[in-house]
Amino acid sequence: MPVTIPSTSGQTSGLSRRQFLRLSATAAGALALAACAAPVAPAAPTTAGGEAPSVLRGANINFLGGSWFVPALVDAFQAFTTDWATQNNVNFTLDVVTQDLNTKLAAAIETRQGANLAQIDFSPSSIRNALVDISDIAQELIDGQGEFTSATRYNCTVDGNWFALPYGEHPRMINYREDWFTEIGYDSFPDTWEEVLKAGKVLKEAGRPYGWTLSEQSPADGPAACLVLLWAFGGKEFNPDGSVALDSQETIDALNFAIELYNDACDPASTSYQEATNNQAFLAGQISMTYNVNTIYLPAKDNNPELAEVMNHALPPQGPGGAHNYTGVASMILLDHTEGIDRDAARAFMKDFYTAENYAKFIKEGQGYLIASQPVYDDMDVWPADPKLAATREAGKIGRVSGYELPGPNELASLVQTQVVIPKMFSLAVSSGDARAALDAAMAEIAELEAQV
Repeated sequence: MPVTIPSTSGQTSGLSRRQFLRLSATAAGALALAACAAPVAPAAPTTAGGEAPSVLRGANINFLGGSWFVPALVDAFQAFTTDWATQNNVNFTLDVVTQDLNTKLAAAIETRQGANLAQIDFSPSSIRNALVDISDIAQELIDGQGEFTSATRYNCTVDGNWFALPYGEHPRMINYREDWFTEIGYDSFPDTWEEVLKAGKVLKEAGRPYGWTLSEQSPADGPAACLVLLWAFGGKEFNPDGSVALDSQETIDALNFAIELYNDACDPASTSYQEATNNQAFLAGQISMTYNVNTIYLPAKDNNPELAEVMNHALPPQGPGGAHNYTGVASMILLDHTEGIDRDAARAFMKDFYTAENYAKFIKEGQGYLIASQPVYDDMDVWPADPKLAATREAGKIGRVSGYELPGPNELASLVQTQVVIPKMFSLAVSSGDARAALDAAMAEIAELEAQV
């Protein structure tokens, strides 16, 4: 049965109409990493009898979440919630959706009804007034399990306070056809971008182009692929003081390299890739390399083991600005319209889920789709045993988030990300061959966004 929230007419969420619309508009990006996942039926709420802590008995929790691409993660989370609700005699509704997650979240915030706990794939900065400060829970976890990574702290805190706790980081990797690279003389994936370009020319001539996502139509893969190139050449979006840093020679260098990479080594359609296109193209044997999480390899193991056998993963190569990986952080929030015993139960659930013993069981099921954000897990049995997924363990060590030099996400940085400004810039550059014009267009769009903040 659905959780019943007492009427809160006359109360406001602290979320402006503009913020509400922007949150709703990010739904595609927030669920992008779940692209192609099979729908998962919501779990029935559990109301268990027996002995339970009296302080929580009869509480209601409504959890709103997205469906992970790896079904075993959904199953593991559902199993934990069912057991936890039974042990604590809490009515727990698990609402797992495959689309419109952020639209439903925005409606819950605006009406102050529905979800108490929710999953997000963006910084909570834009909705902080609708959330409970959970810094005390975060500090307990830090004291007992070690400091969170910088990427996690950046994505889950606002002005130093914690408004979200991480499910984990998405460790993107180079997915490549090891057999095809071996055929042209590479025993491993090239360790510099110049060598990647050199190999790509040969592969494209053989009808095996790269599928590097230089597309604004892919809200997760597009920003990731373009930012990795930008950072490799020393470019960046912002300075630590919040000023825009994009207009630089390093950005021009990255765009000029992308133009050459696109023309000489990439699938011409890569400027219009949607979220699942690179997955589908790789699985169909149409491309030799792309940038993604483990959601190409795992389906291949199940459905095309011959392909899984001849592919592998690597970390992004070195450029003049170093080697950097794009890190996405998925997290859990507690909405502030949750009151009384329901809030107590929601906080207790977060504390219990994130203890090392329970969280380790969950994250292991993803086989590297998510990686843990605290050092206590370094030596725990949570890492993929498959040697082809060994790169997941190192991916977070060179990970960056969008706007990484800022002390924390601000509204302009969030808009630059959700409006896919960086992928638009790269797509325009490689399509037109004019790096300067593409950068000027991006700067003009950022100026328009800045005027809205």
